[in-house]
Order: sequence, then C-alpha cells, then structure tokens
Amino acid sequence: MENTKLKLYYRGKRGIKETDIEISNVIRDAKFHYIVTSSSLGMCRSIEDAIQKAAKDLQGLDEWKTVKENILLFNFSVAKRLFNGSGTAGGYWWSLVEKKSRIQYFDWLIEQYKHK
Repeated sequence: MENTKLKLYYRGKRGIKETDIEISNVIRDAKFHYIVTSSSLGMCRSIEDAIQKAAKDLQGLDEWKTVKENILLFNFSVAKRLFNGSGTAGGYWWSLVEKKSRIQYFDWLIEQYKHK
C-alpha cells in the first residue's frame, strides 16, 4: 500500500529529527501554487515548492529526492499513460502551455493519496 505521508528527516539542535507531512496536502498546495502563479515551471517545481513551504524550518532538504522516494504515483509513466504526457522523463511532461492535463493530474494525485 502506498504511503500517505512524507517522512522528512532533518538535523535538529539535538541530532536527527523527523516529521511527517500528508502527501495529499502537499499536492493540494502544489496545485494551488501552480494555478495562482500560472507557473511555467511545471508540476515538479510546484511540488518541490510545496514541500519546502511545508518544511520551512528544515535545512538541507533535497525536495526532488523526497518527491521521488515518497510520491511514487508522481512519475512520467503515469503522466504518459493516464494524462497524455508527451514530453520526456527528464524534462517537461507536457508543453509549457498545457495546463489542463497538469491540473487533472494534480486532482488525480490528491484523490489517490487522500483515500489510501
């Protein structure tokens, strides 16, 4: 079963600490950020920014590594299969002007992680 929380580790004053953040909340915040800013940076950057916002006091956090290790349903294969992603796995998954597919993918991710 897919995990519903991001488990983040960071260095605190007394050693390594951990915190959990709900994945569905991170994705919801990322979608909001993407829509409000009319982001041409894509979904990846919006999710990274949402993680950084949620973990604002954490230092040394690798957001993209956190995304890849914790939000397993966010990947090019799913984007291509379910949402007509046509870009490349290492780049933008849709043209920069294609916002509808990204918003649909955000909504799908929110539902997937909310119900697990």
